[in-house]
Amino acid sequence: AALAAAGRPDEAVDWYQKALVLRPGDVMLLENLAVIHALRGDKLKAIEYYNRAIDGGTRSARVYGNLGVLCAGLGLADDAERFYQRALQLDPSRADTHFNMGAVLEAKGAKEEAAAHFQKALDLNPAYLEAFERINKILTAQKDFKQLERAYRKMLHRLTSFQRDEVGTQKKVDVLYSLWHALGLIYRDRLLEKPKAI
Repeated sequence: AALAAAGRPDEAVDWYQKALVLRPGDVMLLENLAVIHALRGDKLKAIEYYNRAIDGGTRSARVYGNLGVLCAGLGLADDAERFYQRALQLDPSRADTHFNMGAVLEAKGAKEEAAAHFQKALDLNPAYLEAFERINKILTAQKDFKQLERAYRKMLHRLTSFQRDEVGTQKKVDVLYSLWHALGLIYRDRLLEKPKAI
């Protein structure tokens, strides 16, 4: 792994291949080879090594989540969904996996299910602003402004109790201001409840 991190992935692959000769079913070696191939852009080879690690008995949510990412990147939405489901069965506390599952479901047209996974990602990590942006996009496209208002209120509640001053790359106060402003516009322009907009 150090060779790969040092920008020498070919050498790292050679060393891992030699180690696999001595320990052919070593799950850690297989996972590391999968990571290196994924970093090199060889998604199919990475998938092969992850599958070998699974065959070797790994029960890592990270492995299944990474397989989901690779499959999604290859346009294999059904496979990606299946791997994300398994990852979430093993560890339902992974916000990134909920987000990725939401993205796949959204692309497949399952907007409500996608929004539920984006909400779960935010429940686990309120700083995951991209998940909120996806919810906003889905509900705005559906013109479900009452649900959009609820989503904004829920997000404001999450961030009010969020302990850090930074939300992603932004200051928490700036994000809160933007959310309150957008909520006011929803009341004024979408729900036509002008007194609440003030």
